[in-house]
Parts: sequence; C-alpha cells; structure tokens
Amino acid sequence: MISRYPSMLICSAIGYLVCASFPAIAMPVEEARTMVNFARSLHATTDIGDHLPDVLEQKTLAGSCERHFKRLDPYTETLPVTSQRHPEHVADMVRCGKWLFFFADMESSVAFPENLVQSGLKIFASETGEAFTNYGMFANPNDPSLPIGFSRLQGRPWGLLAGAVTGKPVGITCGACHFGQVPDGRYAVGKYNDQLDFGKLNAFLIFAAWMSYSDKTDPQMWPPVIQEHFQKLFAQLKASRSPARALFDSMLLVSWTKLDDSFLKLVKMSIPTPAELESYMLGRPGVAYASSPLLPVSKLIDGQLQGVPFLLSSPLIWDIENFAGDVTAGKAKPLSVFIPMDELEEFIRGAYIFQTGRADYSTPRYVDPLALYLRTLQSPAPLAEDTKSPGSPQWLAGKQLFTANCQSCHNGPNGESLEPFDPAVTGTPSVYVDPFVDYQPVHDLSARAYEAYVETLGPMQPRGGIYARRLRGIAYRRNLMLNGMIDDLEHAFCLSKDRRK
Repeated sequence: MISRYPSMLICSAIGYLVCASFPAIAMPVEEARTMVNFARSLHATTDIGDHLPDVLEQKTLAGSCERHFKRLDPYTETLPVTSQRHPEHVADMVRCGKWLFFFADMESSVAFPENLVQSGLKIFASETGEAFTNYGMFANPNDPSLPIGFSRLQGRPWGLLAGAVTGKPVGITCGACHFGQVPDGRYAVGKYNDQLDFGKLNAFLIFAAWMSYSDKTDPQMWPPVIQEHFQKLFAQLKASRSPARALFDSMLLVSWTKLDDSFLKLVKMSIPTPAELESYMLGRPGVAYASSPLLPVSKLIDGQLQGVPFLLSSPLIWDIENFAGDVTAGKAKPLSVFIPMDELEEFIRGAYIFQTGRADYSTPRYVDPLALYLRTLQSPAPLAEDTKSPGSPQWLAGKQLFTANCQSCHNGPNGESLEPFDPAVTGTPSVYVDPFVDYQPVHDLSARAYEAYVETLGPMQPRGGIYARRLRGIAYRRNLMLNGMIDDLEHAFCLSKDRRK
C-alpha cells in the first residue's frame, strides 16, 4: 500500500506538519453564536432537577465524546459545517461538554492516588464522611466511593508505583466546585457549591505527605494550625484497625528512613508553602483562600517571595457567552477575577492547564464542546410558588432604585460591569487587582502549570481594576462579593444584619 499511494502519504505528512506548526482554526464567531442558539433549542441535557442521577446523566453522557471526536475535521479539530445544524451531532457535542465538565479522564500531573483516597475515606470516615460529604461534596450515586467532581484519569504518573500500590490517578473536574443545590433543594449545574470546604479537602489530600515527612513539627514547613489538624488525624489513624491503614503506615516508614525528599521527588509531589498550608484551615464552606489549590498567590515583598492569602468565593457560571470580540465591543466583562480572559474558549484552555498541569488539552477538540455546553447553561427558573410578579408595585420600586443607584456600574446584559473600577469604591482590598501579573511560582507544581500557561496563552496582562460579577441568578447564591464577606441579598441590604459594622 505504501508503494501504491506515495502522493497520499506525502500530502498527509504535509498536512500533519501544517497542523503541528499552527494553532487549529477557530470557528467564526457568528457561526458559533448560531450553533449555541441551536444547541439551546435542543435541550440535550438535564441540568437542574430534584433527583441527582437525573441531573448527573452519567450513563446518558457515556460515549458522547467518542462519537463527537469521530466527526471532527482532523486538521482543524472543529465540527464540520454539515454537522453544525444536525440535531444528533450538536446534541452529542453538548453532552460531550457535560461529560468533560464532570468526568474528564485526561492525563494529569496534578493527580493523586485513588488507593490513598479510598484508604483515607475508610480510616477517617468520622472526619470526611462518605465521599467527603462532611466537606460539602456530593457522593456520586453511580460510584459512591468517589464524590462528584473526582474522576479517574488516564496515564501512569507514578511510573513503577502505579497500579497495585497507587491505584488509578484521580483528578478534580469542574463539577467539584461548580455544581450545587439552589435554596429550594434542586441540584443545578453551574451553581457553585457553597457547602464545599475546599481548604479542608486540600488539607486532607496533603496529609499523606506530612506523614512521610521526617520532621513533622518543623514550623518552617508545617504551620502550627496545620500540625494541630494533622495530629488529630494521626490519632485516628493510630486507633484504627482497618487494613486500609497500610498505605499510611508506608508513608510513616518513609519518614523513619528519612527518605522523604527522595520519595516526594519520585511521586512528583510539591509540598505547599507554609502560607498555603495555613490558608487551608482558615477558609469556610463556600469561601476558600486564594492560595488554593494550584497557584498560591505570591509577591516579592521587601525582596522576599511571600504568600498573599485572601478570601475567594466562586461565581455562578450561568448565562455566559463571551465570544471573541465581545469584551472589546462592550458586550461582556472578562472572565475570571484573577486571570482575566476575554473569551470563554481562552478561559477553558487555561482551566485545562491548571487542572492537568499540562497544555496538551488546550485544543479545539476538548475546548469547543465544553464551551458549547457552558453556553447552554442558563439561570434556573424559580419554582411557581417563588415567583414575584413583574409589574407589581414592589417590583417597579426595586427596578427604579436599581436604575438610579446600581445600573451605572452593573451595566452589562446580565448585571455585570463592563469596565474595570477602582476596588476602593466597594472597599475591596487592592490585592484583588492583578495578583498574578509578574507572578513568581513558589514550588515545582505551580511552576509547571504556570510555564505551560504562559507558553500556551502568553503572559498575564494587567487590567488595573476589578469587575462586578453578574447579578443574573444572584437569588441563588451565597457569599456575595469576591471575598464572600456578604452572606446574601438580605445581608447586602442590611435586612438581616448591619454589614457596615
């Protein structure tokens, strides 16, 4: 066959070199808008409901990415024009995006061993609850041993240790943080999980590293607040008779042999900085310190690299469009508070890099289906008994107050601000402005992710101010403001307590 078709081989080789040398061609904006509107009309996924399995749709989503990937143009990695108005093909693309949101199984250098997680959940059940439910996560009804948002990954990041010793690598997907319950109890994709204590989860996942460390009381490595927490876990471990403790005992053996540095290099683990570790214990459900989980914020202060911890609450991710050119045209605000990106595709590329520690997945093959899915997510309609009649005297009075006092800043189509403003206007600490500009990585893990980010997307550009979040869907969120220091709308308007004190 090779001798019969030399010209085909040459053309294929040239095509490969062209694709390898230049980024894949993005879909034209108007074409993308049309497909989003078509995708919304299909209602291909169920994203809010009373029953967790119905919203999760794990069995329905299975296989959607394989079908979608087979339809892609091999050179541009985009869906051919002939498929963009095909209901089944576009529905598969949306379902693939939802699969990536919850169950992405990409290779990652930010993984942790499943055996360690499963052993920990058995030994420390009183601390963690089933599948970390005590930390606010949701047990996956299709796989109760792992929470929603934890996914078994491909690859063997620990080489010879992989398999029987470590089990599968496990990573965290979008669904860990951006899936929750609205006040009426319905499960909703795009609602951030305001019950998640992300700091405590991070601390638990680093406990095994502390067990393997030869000097567990070194305050320069392990701040007192984290030592106190880990000693409580250690006491539970010593009292356990579970066979699952063998893995943790092996970590203790590493510490006795004083081979901790070699072991941590072998498994490619970076010990968080003291400021990062301390921040794990200082957050609360729905609000974490910005040193979590991968890029601890650091600045050169008086010639020394120091951690700059500050609180951060997650946004809602409904009603996002952010097509290329929307920010420049004044139709949308940049996405992300700390790493502002103008278009959704760019944001997803960066998110994949931080999720996996590598740039392999920041391509249209993986970016476009997730972008399409996210653009189909819209603010949930309230239940009938919760509706307030538009046009009522109270509604009209509220609209008049908003127009007179709020709309000058919240001037976007979804109540966001379209221009940056001085954080002093709302009393927001200045550290929230461009914290990652001139970023200095503080350990190997953050350095790898940051280098991959800069190589793929370029240096982070300053914005010089902050943007107000969307107000669309605000009735469903808690921990308002970037730093989560306003509990809810009642607190914002001093109906529950005076926030000025």
